[in-house]
Amino acid sequence: AWFYQKDLAYKAAILLQEYGGCTKGANIKIKKVIPSGAGMGGGSSNAATVLIILNHLWETGLTTNELLKLGAQLGADVPFFIRGQNSLVEGIGEIITPIEIPQLYFVIVKPDFHAPTKDVFTALEFDSEQYNAENISSEQLITEKNNDLEVAVRKLYPQINDVFSELNQYGKAVMTGSGSSIYLSFTDKNLAKDVANILSPRYNTFLAASLAVSPVACD
Repeated sequence: AWFYQKDLAYKAAILLQEYGGCTKGANIKIKKVIPSGAGMGGGSSNAATVLIILNHLWETGLTTNELLKLGAQLGADVPFFIRGQNSLVEGIGEIITPIEIPQLYFVIVKPDFHAPTKDVFTALEFDSEQYNAENISSEQLITEKNNDLEVAVRKLYPQINDVFSELNQYGKAVMTGSGSSIYLSFTDKNLAKDVANILSPRYNTFLAASLAVSPVACD
């Protein structure tokens, strides 16, 4: 029972029950495809999906804004997944602006270690005066693909530098979220497949495609 109570999907269901005054239950099974500690929002997307689907099945009638507020109580990434579309996210996850992203294909490598989010942010040396979000366009974020948390993860886990060195042979390698996964972006699907085939014998490798809108997104 302790494990389930720690899981974000479980917490999302309980939160919706309490907020919506619902006495109905649910049997939730998760087939985990997105690895834990990968910086790819697996737990957050599960929580968002639970809120959206159970709001429908339980007929609690919550609006999208109410779901977004509940999601924010579970984690900063959850509201983004409730919206379920490519967006520029600011603040602490509550300011969500939809943006257009071209069709891309990703080769994702998951190193054999976890990067706990708390440890990464603790190790981050961040000078807020160096950054001005108003001077950064969404186009820059899409094309430049920089991750400020990368420095902290490289310091905590120097073994990740070898992965970066190898992946940089095929493009610009960038870390996902707070790590520890690293990805390459391609506009050519076949090229992405070729690179994934090269890397897969040595690394836990995933091939993925960008998605404009989630199948369960709130409009």
